[in-house]
Amino acid sequence: MDSLDRMLVNAMRDFDVGMQKAIYYAIFIDVVLLISLGVFIWCCCVYVVNYKKLVDESVRLKKSQKQQAVILSERERLEVKRLKIELGLIEEVNKERGGIYGS
Repeated sequence: MDSLDRMLVNAMRDFDVGMQKAIYYAIFIDVVLLISLGVFIWCCCVYVVNYKKLVDESVRLKKSQKQQAVILSERERLEVKRLKIELGLIEEVNKERGGIYGS
């Protein structure tokens, strides 16, 4: 009977040690998963912020290019008008403006 009691006590002790290890491993896995999830979320946030900056920069660049194209076309239009005036094609310029005095 004494040996049975010792065997049961040893079995309970081994069981307690095993359960303690299982609990520690479960806590360790939970901590690792939480840290991994935090790092993943942080990386996603960094990606979204950088992508937003990239899109904003692309939009700003396109607007700038559009403004430059408008300015260039206006310069070319004025240059054509100046050349017409220099070449004596005043009638065409007057038709565009509605006459010399705007009439």
